[in-house]
Amino acid sequence: MAKAVTVLPVIKPAKEETERKLEAAPLQHAEALLDAYRTLQTLHDTHTLEVVRGLLGAGDQVLTEVVSVATSPQSTRAIRNLLILTNLLGTVDPDALHRITSTVTPVLTETQASEPPSLFAMVKRLFSADVRRAMGTGLSVLEAVGRALGPGATKK
Repeated sequence: MAKAVTVLPVIKPAKEETERKLEAAPLQHAEALLDAYRTLQTLHDTHTLEVVRGLLGAGDQVLTEVVSVATSPQSTRAIRNLLILTNLLGTVDPDALHRITSTVTPVLTETQASEPPSLFAMVKRLFSADVRRAMGTGLSVLEAVGRALGPGATKK
């Protein structure tokens, strides 16, 4: 038959131990305490503590509102769309996008400061290889969008 094991807890003088730890804490954790004070002061200066206090005061009301917004069909669609757009942006070559933005920015600035080109000048530019390349890319994208929106497109 099994015998009962008696467990005798080790009782430390809690008050003296706690006082000793408190006295040693500022020295051991001086940098952490200074960082905590700086963070607290920044939260105070930016009025973030007031916002947190207000949120805590509103309590269940804020939580109920957040949950109702987060569970709405619009939020679900927005999150799904954001993930899809993130996936799309992940497929774009960053170097190509950088080249496009660094080329387009000066052109936009120049266009705003100058007179609009004549109709003849615009038609002439339509036949350049760069314009045809951009128009071809744009038309391909439009064609893909039209195909996705067409009656034969399947919903997932």
